[in-house]
Amino acid sequence: MKCPKCNGYGKVGEYKYYRTCQTCGGTGEVPQTNEEWFCSLSTEEKAKRITCLDVNAEHKVKQGLADNAVEVIVEWLKTPHKENE
Repeated sequence: MKCPKCNGYGKVGEYKYYRTCQTCGGTGEVPQTNEEWFCSLSTEEKAKRITCLDVNAEHKVKQGLADNAVEVIVEWLKTPHKENE
């Protein structure tokens, strides 16, 4: 996702006073969260992902790896999105 601070340029400032953008580290890109990625999906894709998330979250609860499914899903939404997920 394009960096909102530098508008994807990787630098901020005025003529002759440019410095590296601290938000993106000069790359012009900031990682997209799973929630931001999820919002870009079609309704059908969202439904498929919700089903998978629910099954995975309930599995973690049954294994004792999490207290409840909502916590697992909220944690997933907040993490940076990886294309192969």
